[in-house]
Amino acid sequence: MINVIIIGDSYVNYALFPADSRLFYIGRCREWGDIDVVEYILEFPATFDIEEYDKKEEEEIISICRDVESKYGNIDFVIGSSEYTLLVASKVRESLKIPGRSVSDIIPFRNKAVMRDRICSARLLKQCNYFSPTVADSTFRTSIFCNDDYPLVIKPCSQAGSRFVSFIDNESDLLEAIDDMNENKLDYIIENKIAGEIIHIDGLYRDGELKFICASKYVYDCMSWISKNTPMSSIQITGENTERNVIDFANKVLASIGTNDVVFHLEAFAHNSDPIQLLEIAARPGGAAIVPAIKVFYGIDLNEESLKIDLGIKTTTSSAGYLSIKRNATETFSWIVLPIKERRHLQIEAVSGLNRLPDSVTWSTSIEVGEEYNKEFWEDKALAKFVLVGNTTDLLRDMWYLEKSISVDFKVIHKGLCKVIS
Repeated sequence: MINVIIIGDSYVNYALFPADSRLFYIGRCREWGDIDVVEYILEFPATFDIEEYDKKEEEEIISICRDVESKYGNIDFVIGSSEYTLLVASKVRESLKIPGRSVSDIIPFRNKAVMRDRICSARLLKQCNYFSPTVADSTFRTSIFCNDDYPLVIKPCSQAGSRFVSFIDNESDLLEAIDDMNENKLDYIIENKIAGEIIHIDGLYRDGELKFICASKYVYDCMSWISKNTPMSSIQITGENTERNVIDFANKVLASIGTNDVVFHLEAFAHNSDPIQLLEIAARPGGAAIVPAIKVFYGIDLNEESLKIDLGIKTTTSSAGYLSIKRNATETFSWIVLPIKERRHLQIEAVSGLNRLPDSVTWSTSIEVGEEYNKEFWEDKALAKFVLVGNTTDLLRDMWYLEKSISVDFKVIHKGLCKVIS
């Protein structure tokens, strides 16, 4: 039998597992449908924390894995494909000598201080003057920044989704943001704020070679979703020069990080003819509706490609996305995710507008009537997600229409605001 450990909210497709696989799940209680799996349920506090699996690594998760090996034999694969589980999965592999990506493979993607060190050595960052107490030789003093250094950005080393990110205009704001980081026991980095549009670059890198890549410009980005409760959306950018620059930049970043096999989600600043500047890169598929959008437009499932890496399966994808010469140059794609815009404990009663979708919508999903949200903490749930295909002008118009026409009716169960971790 092939023993496979699945951690947390990692993507699972039973068809990709060897026929004689025995599956073990470690994490929150999860609905598995017809997948036969042995569950080891972990208890978590009633908060949302990107690093919660990392914090349970030594005491609980590795201990459970040792217990599995004592009862069932050696573990063959560990699946940890989400932002929450990448690092702990690599630690399990190293601790139990299981093949797959190691801590040194994953840490530059999960720790922004390490990421910056790797990228700065390749001179890819305009904002090379950054500070992190995790790598500094001396005690931090706000006076190391002069007035000309502002505005700054302070961000945690190992969170995700723009949580705890703050824009800083002066020393007083900086001290307040640092206190917030320390109160939440978060390592952090401080760097210069860069002007420019934010793009995301998504791709597949196997055996040190790009197999698929495309890039999109955010209409509403993750920071707006968190801080302003706006939708999140993007539209694919195209053009010979744009695509060539994206490919060249991604190759340089991946080479400087030092990885051979990864599905990546890279965010960067793009401003007119200036060089692309890295914001950050993750070793997992993009969130929101990025995966279904790429699957609809290119026929490539980045969740499956990520799972193949953890299972040691060769990819059949090659020269895809911007690397292909057989693309339709007149069409592109976009996606939009709509927020519920409510932080009280509620129950969904109706979703309106879904019967009048634009023809450009090729994929969609929405919350279920009767579901409850924000019971213990703000769950940051989406009201609906849409993927659209067409020309740029039509897609921007149709995304605006969706934003204005889709609404939700709900019943408030508890009027108090839920705790927000952001």
